[in-house]
Amino acid sequence: MSSNRRKKLAAVRRYASRLEDNAAAHLATVANDVQAAKQLLQELIEYRKEYLTPPATREQWQAQHWEDYYGFLRRLDRAVDAQREIAEQHGLRLRSVREEWQRLRTRNESLDHMDQQLLNTEQQRSELIAQKEADAWALMARIRQAQ
Repeated sequence: MSSNRRKKLAAVRRYASRLEDNAAAHLATVANDVQAAKQLLQELIEYRKEYLTPPATREQWQAQHWEDYYGFLRRLDRAVDAQREIAEQHGLRLRSVREEWQRLRTRNESLDHMDQQLLNTEQQRSELIAQKEADAWALMARIRQAQ
């Protein structure tokens, strides 16, 4: 009877394991997305630092050059802010995906524990049956000797 339970539990464990593996793969993908978003943000920040200092020929610039320059810096600032928001969103998504993976992992550990308990119960029953059979044989042997 227990082995039937263990067979059913094995099917559930296989399915749960697949879910956990899929969640782990998704976690890795999201972690890579977070890393890429942070890297792009860092590149934009470095790019902005490079362009914060106007070129050495700034004395020769006319008003239109300055307007273009500061317009470019404003667009770059907006790009940095947008990328920062994207990186934060990816971070939140990563936290959510990690929590889901941990929930699935905990469930799998519980299923493993349940399977081990069923196995232990089966072994105890088998040992008890074997002991009862041995006792019965010993009793029958004594009865025969007594006759």
